[in-house]
Amino acid sequence: MADKDYLSSNLASVAQRYPQLSQKLESLADSEQINVTESASGTPTAVVKMPDGKEKRLYSRRDPRRDAAQWAESLEIPPATTVALLGVGLGYQLEELLRLHKDKLSGVWCFEHSFEMFREMLRWRDWRKVIEDPTVEMLVGVTEAEFRSEAASSFQQIIVNGLEIIEYGPSVELDPNWYQQRAENIGDLVRQWTAEMITVMERGKLFQTNMLRNLATVADSYLLRDVGESLRGKPAILVSAGPSLDKNAHLLTQAKGMIPIISVDTSLRILQKHGVVPDAAVSIDALGMSTRHFEGVDGLEGIPLLYDLEITPDVVGSYSGPRILIGNQKPQFYSWLEEVTGPLEGLTKGLTVAQAAFLVLAHSGASPIILVGQDLSFEREGGRTHAEGAAFQGRFEPGEGEKGKWEDPLKPEGLHDVHILQVPANDGGTVPTTYALFAYLKRLEDDIAATGANVINATAGGARIAGTQVADLEGVLTEYLPAAKPFAGLLRGCVKSLYPGQTSAH
Repeated sequence: MADKDYLSSNLASVAQRYPQLSQKLESLADSEQINVTESASGTPTAVVKMPDGKEKRLYSRRDPRRDAAQWAESLEIPPATTVALLGVGLGYQLEELLRLHKDKLSGVWCFEHSFEMFREMLRWRDWRKVIEDPTVEMLVGVTEAEFRSEAASSFQQIIVNGLEIIEYGPSVELDPNWYQQRAENIGDLVRQWTAEMITVMERGKLFQTNMLRNLATVADSYLLRDVGESLRGKPAILVSAGPSLDKNAHLLTQAKGMIPIISVDTSLRILQKHGVVPDAAVSIDALGMSTRHFEGVDGLEGIPLLYDLEITPDVVGSYSGPRILIGNQKPQFYSWLEEVTGPLEGLTKGLTVAQAAFLVLAHSGASPIILVGQDLSFEREGGRTHAEGAAFQGRFEPGEGEKGKWEDPLKPEGLHDVHILQVPANDGGTVPTTYALFAYLKRLEDDIAATGANVINATAGGARIAGTQVADLEGVLTEYLPAAKPFAGLLRGCVKSLYPGQTSAH
């Protein structure tokens, strides 16, 4: 039936491409729940003992390959599509999918919940060609975060050519909850990528124009590297403008001068209303209307502005305080700039200003990063989209099921219907959010996972953010303020290092 020598050669290929998966497979004991026997055709078939003691047959006793071939023949797959195959089992369905449809496939994401089953697959035939195929991804026992990390390189391919989720029923029935979660993860990721692509398509020309216009400002700016070690190892508070900020913004006055307070531009007016002067502001919006966030804010000459080149020149060109350029991942354009400035940070540009601010803090070594006002959702009972005092304000009203009514803060023309998702909340239960806000949530979770940052979510409400510790802001301040040393500011003692020959002095 199965040549035992296949296992070692297959594992060697797995180790080359999937080292972490290889380690898990190497340490596995033989499973008592999976019984692999010889079918009438001479190929392996499998029976799985379920938690309730019942047995589930994965393939027929007669000819598993024929069954898989019939399954694959029934599939209708558009050209150039990526397929997410839910349930790999002993590999027959993958084998037949590739045999019959390989010429149509841009890629195959192979989801298998059981490490033990995957190792049984590796026992009975030579899978090295499939394992080493760059268009095939083996996603065995993955969590959502692991899947998103593995799938990140497929962004353009999926958006352009599309993706089909295909289930192999008998495999999915072995752990329907796991496969349902992965199907939801796939849908979430595609929605996020679609939102990102739409943004780029709608504003691409504006981004390029702004970058060219902002080049003159760079000569009179600090670079992010000039911040040096001023934040490393220190707690830092990142303030966003979610509606929950009304509940705890007043507490931030306790932190001033001790724990750095970094405000997104949307929050500046709200913080001033509560008597809080931040240690820096972050702005990346390409639209000229973002100047409204700075109107009426006192003391901007003492608040450094962190910006990237895509920001509207209407903000950065007239800003009265010090300016700090963030080096983002815009390979061609920033590579030209680096010929003058020397290496920049190459940070990923966030979908929102809060994500950009988070990446700056993570890069600068702040720890923990304390999130405040990062709701990424609406209040359950409805109400304002932002805390009171924000330059732009919309509304939300809950509806039945996936329905709600929302007013765009940038175009306050009244409520209109919007699709709503219910997501886990910081305080238990769920809170309503839009597909766009959900995309921002998932992207922030990706950034937290990728950076490994220590993040405390002290938002007084809002959506649960994976990878963060939920805490009350008052308790956080009680814990960290006693040990905090006076904070002199991001640019205390700095000189600009625009040219490679110059260095920062701290």
